[in-house]
Amino acid sequence: MIYFKESCKDLLLDVNVNPVSSLEYEINGEIQTITIEWLLDVYESSSDESQELFFKTLSAAVESKSREVVKKFFEDSGKLVLMAALSPLSENASL
Repeated sequence: MIYFKESCKDLLLDVNVNPVSSLEYEINGEIQTITIEWLLDVYESSSDESQELFFKTLSAAVESKSREVVKKFFEDSGKLVLMAALSPLSENASL
């Protein structure tokens, strides 16, 4: 998808969400912190199909006009990426 990251950032700005906002997770007893921008970078390097699915789902979250829905979307997406990255099977995993 061309301009994936910029398109996502534009959607976020529509609901006043800063792309450098951070999310924290406790995984295996350790706190992991990521930013929304980092998550966008991960998906930007993924397949076109993954980018398209991410963008469509983000668009639906933004259409709700609820920052809580958008926050939940990023919390769930970030958890998915972190769990895949920290998994012993991560060498074979891809988005």
